[in-house]
Amino acid sequence: MDKNRNRQYPYDSIYLKINIELTPMDTYIRTKQLNMDLKKLEFEVRQIAYTAIHKYVNQLPSKEIDWHGSITAMLDPWYNIFEHDTPEVQRLLNEVRTMFLENFKVVEPLGIHCWTNITRKGNHLKWHGHWPPEDRAWHGYFAVKAEPSTTTYNIPGETDLVVVHNKNNQLLISPSDGDRHCVSPWTEEWERISVAFDIVPLSEIKNSKVFSPFLSPNSNEERGTGAHGSPVPDSRDKCVQEGSKEVPEKVTHA
Repeated sequence: MDKNRNRQYPYDSIYLKINIELTPMDTYIRTKQLNMDLKKLEFEVRQIAYTAIHKYVNQLPSKEIDWHGSITAMLDPWYNIFEHDTPEVQRLLNEVRTMFLENFKVVEPLGIHCWTNITRKGNHLKWHGHWPPEDRAWHGYFAVKAEPSTTTYNIPGETDLVVVHNKNNQLLISPSDGDRHCVSPWTEEWERISVAFDIVPLSEIKNSKVFSPFLSPNSNEERGTGAHGSPVPDSRDKCVQEGSKEVPEKVTHA
């Protein structure tokens, strides 16, 4: 049973600023401010997302927004943004590679799967998790138009929740070691946009068509790299309701 099942998770209970100067959480969550052309990236991401909606929306059992907070996130098993050869998308992929190598050591070939969260007023991405520690995976996201919002993490082994105050043009990468996270409810009139991704050993995703090659161990010598992280796969997360309280459910693979 998930030991956190009956715990209450406020969105902004703890204001630990995650940045390069580093809190104790820097060993888990890494952030980097980029200089992407956000207007161009938003245009490219929207075009990819709208194509995915048009092509795959009928695959969904229901078009009613669930814990994912958006149709574009609900469709994530059917598309991969980083497979699209558009300028800003490919530039972002290169930035993800660069930041990964600055922080983690590649010990086996890795794949990446990327989708977008285009969230409308009144919706939000609820409590969920991605990969357990044994899968050796990482998760991350890039804030395209995410101010003002927060992402709250419940990290295994840590007593306090960690709140990341999202900044546009900020890239975040962390191990996917069984943590849970959620995004604060969106209250603005414009749509919130982020680009999320999972980085997983290719050995774990042999039958997945949405992952594309990301990095190999040779990449370490090409760039030099930092300390070892903690990687891996994706079978979508789950979130359950207990009364009026949102709580995360333990992740299992399908």
